Amino acid sequence: MIDLLKDLNEPQREAVTTIEGPVMVIAGAGSGKTRALTYRVAYMIQEGVDPFSIMALTFTNKAAREMKERIMQLVNASDARNVWMGQKRLASPATSPSTTLTTPRLSSHRFSKI
Repeated sequence: MIDLLKDLNEPQREAVTTIEGPVMVIAGAGSGKTRALTYRVAYMIQEGVDPFSIMALTFTNKAAREMKERIMQLVNASDARNVWMGQKRLASPATSPSTTLTTPRLSSHRFSKI
């Protein structure tokens, strides 16, 4: 089992290890949002969350494919394939293509600033 937390800074670690409910990550370009979010999905799978109950939304299908490929490198590929991941269409996206929502169950939002 890969140690997903060793290469993360403290705010990233908080976003990754918070697996109860959704997390919104707000950060600038190049700050590690995509890494934190892909590691969060992998961490949730390692912690026993059913991949079928994880949903990750991105603003492009290309970003969704790239994130799923990264997750497949971190955990069992068949588990990663079972994560619900795809594009969330908005009228005018105002955020980065790597902005995602990952949630195993619906509850209150938790915000992390990276």
